[in-house]
Amino acid sequence: MENKSKTTPADFFLHLGMIVTLYASIISLISLLFLTVNYAFPDLLHIYYSYQDPYSSGLKAAVAILIVIFPIFLVLSRLLAARESGIPEKRELTVRKWLIYVTLFLAGIAVAVDLIVLIKYFLEGDTPARFLLKVLAVLVVSGIAFSYYVFELRKSTAEMSVKRKLYSWIATVLVLGSLVWAFALMGSPSTARALRFDSIRIDNLNDLNGRITTYWQLNQELPQKLTDVENSALGYILPKDPQTNELYEYKVLGGKRYELCAVFVRESNKNSLSSPRYFGDEIAWTHEVGRKCFEKEINPKLFQPIKDGVSAVPVKY
Repeated sequence: MENKSKTTPADFFLHLGMIVTLYASIISLISLLFLTVNYAFPDLLHIYYSYQDPYSSGLKAAVAILIVIFPIFLVLSRLLAARESGIPEKRELTVRKWLIYVTLFLAGIAVAVDLIVLIKYFLEGDTPARFLLKVLAVLVVSGIAFSYYVFELRKSTAEMSVKRKLYSWIATVLVLGSLVWAFALMGSPSTARALRFDSIRIDNLNDLNGRITTYWQLNQELPQKLTDVENSALGYILPKDPQTNELYEYKVLGGKRYELCAVFVRESNKNSLSSPRYFGDEIAWTHEVGRKCFEKEINPKLFQPIKDGVSAVPVKY
């Protein structure tokens, strides 16, 4: 008679696949929650640019893994549950017990390490809201996995049948809720694309502003048109709008005053600093949807005339 408790290749790879997809799902879920907490509660100590792309590489990976890997984990869990229901001896497989104990061991280490790192960041000045929400995310996600596998070791097949369904629903609601919250905070990928176009426009305007300032330092007058600051010999070509491929608007207002204009498709991102620094002069680039002109003025106290490549008067800061 065949030994039903013998580990078959199917048993080994089903258990291994379930554990690997579980690890990937937990890591991605915690990463997603951490990143969305950072986005929902921005810390000015960590924001340096005019726009933070919510779809950074880490967040894209976390969302993609959850969308693909988590359903695989649920399918593998159901397949293993069906095999154990038909052959209860499968619950005594050595590979199953080893993987469960390894999971409990790693979950305990992960919780301890995450809490240590979070406390370290909190002591370095992280905000209380970010700290508490991240701690809650670690405890909830790891706690669900830990408690489930503790029950797996202690309960019988019949007792675990109901608990498996309950934990599956809890995990599914948690993952779906996290994804919905993430997209609600960050907007759709099309929104992120529009924000990135606007971010390029701000970078271009900031660059043009610097070129105009340098032109004034060298010539003690503003350029009459943008093409005056272009220098193909040095490889500098005027930037253009990333969508329309048209030059940005520029107009001399008189004296040392001028304006730069662009057409934006989204409102300024409110979860980031919109005042990048340029040689000590703060330039605000906040904008609404549509055409926006930014009035600028050369500050001679900060930007001294340059003659023969040397500033005529030492700059004082």
